[in-house]
Amino acid sequence: MSDAGSKASLLGVHWASRVNPILIRRLYQTDARGIVDEELIDAVGFALYARCESILQATEAHAGHIICPECGTLVKRDGGPWLKDAILECAQCGWQVPWEEYFKTYQHKHLVGGSPSHSTLSTSTASSMPARRKRKCWQSIGSSTRTIGS
Repeated sequence: MSDAGSKASLLGVHWASRVNPILIRRLYQTDARGIVDEELIDAVGFALYARCESILQATEAHAGHIICPECGTLVKRDGGPWLKDAILECAQCGWQVPWEEYFKTYQHKHLVGGSPSHSTLSTSTASSMPARRKRKCWQSIGSSTRTIGS
């Protein structure tokens, strides 16, 4: 596979960045003053949710279970994460990329979590998750808990 071809195959691979600690601090400060800032709650909640999803997905990928960015199908990689020559290929849509290139998309981004043996992703996670679940964020400040976006 050419270098240009693998870069094109990685266009759909995106990882959520770390949540801005300034926003989290501002959220706690406004709550301490008794202010409910819906936009800030949404921004922090969605950012935390997206980051957690990225951590779960990168941890699964590191363990050999990659979600195809084109169609959401589970692509299994044999061998350890250091087997650089492996080619990831989706049997469903034909997407393919060298493992080494895919690995670089999350390397040094603090995305691989603890024990991958406790993972929860399934074959159809990416494609079948309901939109309302994707939007659901839990916000727990002080003693109050509520669902955002429902």
